[in-house]
Amino acid sequence: MEIVVWVIGLRAVGCPWHSEVRASSEVCRLGREIRRFLVPARKQLKCVFCPGYFVESAYMRIVLLGGLFPKEKESFFMSKAKNNFQVAADALQWELVDGFESVLGGRVNIVTAPFVGTYPRDYDDMWVRGFKFLREPEEENYSAGFLNLKVLSNFSRYFSCKRILEGLMSKFSRDEKVCIVVYGMFAYLLAAAVASKRTFSNLKVCLVVPDLPDMMGGDSSRLKIRLYNYFNGRALDRALKGVDGYVLLSKFMAERLPIEDRPWCVMEGIAKEREGRGRTSDSKVVSILYSGTLAKRYGVIDLLEAFRKIEGAHFRLWICGVGDGVGDVVAAAANDARIDYLGQVPREEVLALQERATLLVNPRTSIGDFTRYSFPSKILEYMSSGTPCIMHRLAGVPEEYFEHCIVPPSEDGSGLRLAILEAERMGRERLSAIGIGARDFVATNKTAGKQCEKIVHLIDRL
Repeated sequence: MEIVVWVIGLRAVGCPWHSEVRASSEVCRLGREIRRFLVPARKQLKCVFCPGYFVESAYMRIVLLGGLFPKEKESFFMSKAKNNFQVAADALQWELVDGFESVLGGRVNIVTAPFVGTYPRDYDDMWVRGFKFLREPEEENYSAGFLNLKVLSNFSRYFSCKRILEGLMSKFSRDEKVCIVVYGMFAYLLAAAVASKRTFSNLKVCLVVPDLPDMMGGDSSRLKIRLYNYFNGRALDRALKGVDGYVLLSKFMAERLPIEDRPWCVMEGIAKEREGRGRTSDSKVVSILYSGTLAKRYGVIDLLEAFRKIEGAHFRLWICGVGDGVGDVVAAAANDARIDYLGQVPREEVLALQERATLLVNPRTSIGDFTRYSFPSKILEYMSSGTPCIMHRLAGVPEEYFEHCIVPPSEDGSGLRLAILEAERMGRERLSAIGIGARDFVATNKTAGKQCEKIVHLIDRL
């Protein structure tokens, strides 16, 4: 016999009438306690405001398995990193955590093997120490310790994550639906999740795919890179058989993954809720900001070429980040006093710069297959700032985004130059309106709560 309990205020996943209900409210906390003590696990709740909608997610617990940096140790990890610090990946993972907690009212655990480079070239420590950390609402979270040497690092991360997951799962009720949400197509993470699934029948695995492995760069002409890709690909193929559902950042990713008849959804990314600038500036200085990976394939050379051909002492170009194009950026800054290379700066400082700038630029072009199978996280970050942005049309970006930005007439340095000059001619009020429109668009449709609601609804079907 099916038991249905009517609960006032418990958030119904996907219900339009509950889109703004906060799980932290007194009513919702009362609802969770009613559910906890009076409702047998895995039975359904029915909301009084939307009686046609059943809510399975009330019994769900999510374990995020990825490589984020615990907040209290972020500066420590950053001080040890010698090359690119995974700022964008870290930000998206934390937004997922916040979104899941918003939708489920807590019931989220974190297991992380921080995304640091290997010793000694990319990171100072040969052994990355593990530790336990707490966050509201005081769920157990773990940062895995591992041996940080090439080749051995992935094996060490796998065994450490598997041990932590199985220990965590043993503390949960067998009647509780648990889903491990794996961030990224990393064989060691996915294999650890799938191995745990074999032991615990109430466990599901959902994979978030921010990038496809063969689209993540690297010199594939080098033998060791080819060997790594071969063995990593074989391990991934085995692990992917245990995935129950997929979250993709571009719909075209489905063409390259063995999804078959398994459920999947598209979540381009998550926009951080920010007030943004929302004001005009009387300054005559036109400050242009690029923040992110300084990869040549992302168009940073085009941006330097465009700026070099723009005349006027009132123009400024600020660049943050590291990558294979950093030498070109440093050389350009040495030859042009209007260019400031700021290096790799903390995320909070980057966000502040985005709100101070006149224009934000994403110079990535549609050249290369990877643009079809990816969604640049920079777009949502830029739009959240309230500062207008310039970007090319990319296949992996839905058309709705281009209604809220400035699109260059051509995908090269010349096109960027014309777009920057056109933006200057628009005037500050018009630019402010574009920036605020973009901010409102992502704040309404792409926040952590909205995007994670899609994922929770997907997990309900697994």
